[in-house]
Amino acid sequence: MRRCKTSLVVALGLPAAVWGAREARGAWMALDTFEGYTVGNLNGQGSWVTGGDRYKVSVDPTNASNKVWEAISGGTGDYARKALASLAIADGTTGTLFLRFRYVAAQDYAWGLSDEATPTTSFGSFEVQSGNAPAINPDAKGDVNFGARDGSTSDLLGKVQIVTNPQWHSVWYVVDSVNNQTSIYIQGGYWPSQTSLSDTGLDPTFTFRNGATNANALVTFLARRGGYMLDDIYIDTTGQNLTNPVPEPAVAGASALCALGLLARRRRA
Repeated sequence: MRRCKTSLVVALGLPAAVWGAREARGAWMALDTFEGYTVGNLNGQGSWVTGGDRYKVSVDPTNASNKVWEAISGGTGDYARKALASLAIADGTTGTLFLRFRYVAAQDYAWGLSDEATPTTSFGSFEVQSGNAPAINPDAKGDVNFGARDGSTSDLLGKVQIVTNPQWHSVWYVVDSVNNQTSIYIQGGYWPSQTSLSDTGLDPTFTFRNGATNANALVTFLARRGGYMLDDIYIDTTGQNLTNPVPEPAVAGASALCALGLLARRRRA
C-alpha cells in the first residue's frame, strides 16, 4: 500500500487509535497491504500459503517505500492463497473486492476468489477469476490482455480490454453471490477514470466460473502462476462499493491535517 497517510501519522507522532488498527477505510477492510512484511518469500507471512518460492514480498518498482505482492515468472510453485476469514462473502449476499495489479510479463496467470478452503493448482477452484488472457503475446506497444472468466463456456479467459504494461491499475469486483455473477470496474492506464468492463457481447456481468447455480460462500483469495504484482487487497462485505480505499497523496495530506486538528483540540482540552 502507498503509505502516505501512515508515514505522516508516524512522523507527526499521532496516536494509532486515530486511524484504527485494521486498515479500515469506511466499510472497506484490508485483506492485505503487505506493509510490515519481510522482503522475500511470501509463504507463512500474514497467513499466506504458497506452493513454492515464486511468490514474494517485493519493493514496488514505482515507490521504494511501498511493499507489494509479486508472482515472478521463474521460481517454483503454482499457487498462493489466503483465507478471507471474517471477510468471506457469504452465499446470498453482495460484496466488493478491490485490488491493484501491475503486469510484469505476458503469461497465463489469474487471481480471484474461491469457495474452497484450501485450493491449490486447479483453475476450477476459482469462482471469481481474472488476469492475463493466456497464449496472447504483448502487442507492439508492450500491452497484454486483461481478461475475466465468464462461466464454464471456455477454458481460456475471455478477452476484455487491453491494459498498458507496466502501470498500476485499480480493479473493483462487485460480487453478487445471489445470482452468482461479478461486475468489474477498472481504472488506470487506458482508463483514466473508473470504467465498467463488458465482454465482447457487451454483457457487463461475468458468471462465476463454475456456473450460476453455485451456492457456496467465497472464502479464499487465490492466485495462480507468475508475471504480475498485486497490492492493496480490500473487501467490503456489506454490498457494492465503488469508492477507492487507497488514499491518494492529497487525501492523505488532508487526513493528516484533520488529525493534527484533533490532536490540538485534545491538548487544549
